[in-house]
Order: sequence, then C-alpha cells, then structure tokens
Amino acid sequence: IRAKGEGERYVPDPAAEIHPNYVDSGGRLVPPYRQLSRAAARDEDARLDWERRVLAATRWLSRGQQSRWPADRLAGVMVALECLFIAGERTHKGKHIAQRLTDRFKVNELTADEQRDWLEQLYSARNAAVHEGRDFMDDLQVDRLGELTRYVAGRSCRTWEQAMACSAP
Repeated sequence: IRAKGEGERYVPDPAAEIHPNYVDSGGRLVPPYRQLSRAAARDEDARLDWERRVLAATRWLSRGQQSRWPADRLAGVMVALECLFIAGERTHKGKHIAQRLTDRFKVNELTADEQRDWLEQLYSARNAAVHEGRDFMDDLQVDRLGELTRYVAGRSCRTWEQAMACSAP
C-alpha cells in the first residue's frame, strides 16, 4: 500500500478493506505485508528474485482462493508453491515441491513421508486438471493445502537462500 511514496503506510479508505490484523497501532502494515508492499512499489526489474517470487505466489494464491471450483483453487495454490520452491527445474516439480516444503514445514497430523506423498498426489491432480481437463472435487484437501501455502508464503525471508534455509518455529 503506497501513500505519498512511503510504500508502507496504511491510509484508511472507505472503498478499501484491510483486516485490522494486517496493520499495527500506528497504521503501518505488519510483516510480511510491509515487505510485500515495499516490493510491489518497486519496478519489477528493481525487485530481488525472492521478492518477485513471493509477490507472484501471493497473486496466484489469491486468484486460486477466489474460485468456487476446487480444481481451479488447486491449480492456483500449486502455481504459488512453484513460485516459492521451484528454481529452474523443468521436470519432477511435484517431487521437488513435496521434498522442499516437507523439509521446512510439516502438517502436524502427517508423517514426513505421508506429507510428501500427499503433496505429490495433489500436484498430479493439479496436472490432470490443468493439462487434461480433469475435475478435482476434494474441497477439504485443497483448503488444507491453501492454509499451508498461506503460512509458507507469509514467512519473512528476504532471499531464496534464506527461504530454503527456513523452517517452521
């Protein structure tokens, strides 16, 4: 959010809605929204690789979450995860996402192996929906993946290297 070039100050506007959890008592965006706002205020060429990735992941996640169709939401969430966890790989993206995400963040009720399998299955379902026109109707699995992705995208890392070294508290 930009106000007079500051790039991070919240200016109340009746047409815009910002959840109160996103701003502090002084009207400033809280991390990671402050960093996202600063990155979005810069020209794309001036952004760090990681800033471009997180902004793109946030857009894809937002787009995906707006759909009523689970297959569309799954596609958006998986593209967001690609932005965050894929750097140059052209094949086996589902395996890379599953491994890198599981190495850093884990869903409580799954073992690491179960989580990797779950993520790979969802990536395969995403591919079937996007490339073969298949339906995916499991709302709960997509919502669960969306929550995990929102958490991961909200981590305050400044570079790809920091993000790959990052882990859940």
